Amino acid sequence: MSQASEYSKGEGKKDAPIPEIEILWITAGLGCDGDTIAITAATQPSLEDILLGGIPGIPKVTLHNPFLAREQRGCEKLL
Repeated sequence: MSQASEYSKGEGKKDAPIPEIEILWITAGLGCDGDTIAITAATQPSLEDILLGGIPGIPKVTLHNPFLAREQRGCEKLL
């Protein structure tokens, strides 16, 4: 049996865990539809839980968002 057919049937080696995920959240030039507000208001899970590693079993998450960047004033109040 070839290796390709083994993986397609779910057999064989397991995939290695993903150590880190980077999310690029681009809002520039788009309409204001509230996506950034919605993600900061989420509670199940919260953005803080995801970014600070408060959920067991998920990889480290790095969020790149121009509005939530540390360089923006007041960001520390949101997170």
